[in-house]
Amino acid sequence: MKAASPLPSFDVSEKIVVVTGAGRGLGAGIALRFAEAGADVVLHYFTSSNSAKDVLGKVEGLGRRGVLVQGDLTRPEDVDRLFKETDAKCGRVDVLINNSGIYPETPLLEMTPSDWHKVVDANLTTAFLSTQAAARLMIAHGTKGVIINIASIEAENSDINHSHYCAAKAGLVMFTRVAARTWALRNSCQRGFSGPDLEGRHREVVQRRREALAESSATWHDRATCRCC
Repeated sequence: MKAASPLPSFDVSEKIVVVTGAGRGLGAGIALRFAEAGADVVLHYFTSSNSAKDVLGKVEGLGRRGVLVQGDLTRPEDVDRLFKETDAKCGRVDVLINNSGIYPETPLLEMTPSDWHKVVDANLTTAFLSTQAAARLMIAHGTKGVIINIASIEAENSDINHSHYCAAKAGLVMFTRVAARTWALRNSCQRGFSGPDLEGRHREVVQRRREALAESSATWHDRATCRCC
């Protein structure tokens, strides 16, 4: 007897769903859940070619259509190509999941401008560009679409070595609110971590940081005032 899914059931039969960063982890899980619920899924990936192909095979194994598109979503031309391919092969987009991003650790005093821009672009600029492109396509087709931006608990909870990531996710939350008011789209910010690899990694990172904070009062704390000068 098949075990009941712990996730709520929903039906998105025949919907076209674009998931960015769908090659592995959370994005792959989101894509497969939508396929299970009846959607055709456009799977975007950047570097995870082999795992993205595995996800595509699983989507097709569920009897749904999958479209694989590679691209660097910090580049406007790649975002434009993603949605042109979606339009050409699927005819429209009903749902966009802005999931792509990166999660590196860099101490604030050691962070370079390049480190900062890489994380902010990967986690915030990608969402801006993709939201804009998807909304334009939805409006052009008269689609009552949904755009979901994946934020983080770190949008509201500061974390050492993550000043760039925290800033990007906090910006994403406010961007989502503005976009929702602008286009009257349904908005949803999913804050948290999902997937066994990400959850396990996050628990380990949090534990290491707690130990570091306990051992050294010189570590930068979650304070309203910067005491570096």
